[in-house]
Amino acid sequence: MAPSRFVSALPLILMLLPAPGRAQVQTTISPALPNLNTDAAPVEDTAGGTYCRPPQQRLDSRFMGPKVCMTIKAWNELHATGMDIGPDGVTKIPIQNSLLHH
Repeated sequence: MAPSRFVSALPLILMLLPAPGRAQVQTTISPALPNLNTDAAPVEDTAGGTYCRPPQQRLDSRFMGPKVCMTIKAWNELHATGMDIGPDGVTKIPIQNSLLHH
């Protein structure tokens, strides 16, 4: 007789047990993607005194060069010597040969 009582009470016992899905916590992830828009205007941070020149077309590649960020003071000192940063982001080139107009 005891097994029949257990079998009849089994559905009630199973209903009272917590479902594994209820114990799980749901998490929502919202990734922040970088801005890949290379046609954007130059970024100037006047509070920090930094100027970021947008990527320029390289002459030796079909790819764009890097965005170049320097302090405004460093840009002014570079231009005062008649030099500019080339499209590769590293090479210093004379301003008269520069394809950059900013």
